[in-house]
Amino acid sequence: MGVASFSTPYTRLSWKDKFCEDNKQFYCKNRDGSTVSVCSYAYTPVQDYVLKNMKDVVGYGFDGVTMIFH
Repeated sequence: MGVASFSTPYTRLSWKDKFCEDNKQFYCKNRDGSTVSVCSYAYTPVQDYVLKNMKDVVGYGFDGVTMIFH
């Protein structure tokens, strides 16, 4: 069995993710309006990005894919 990963928008490593760095308009917001430096799944382009990466991983022949939410 093989294992692979990619950085989803909401991880501790997301500050290194080029998609998130290039699309700060998709960052999460706290209730007080302050910005959280991770992309939000609420935005369609972020969803598309994650799904594309998941499809790429599945294409490598792994048995499955799981998403871990924080």
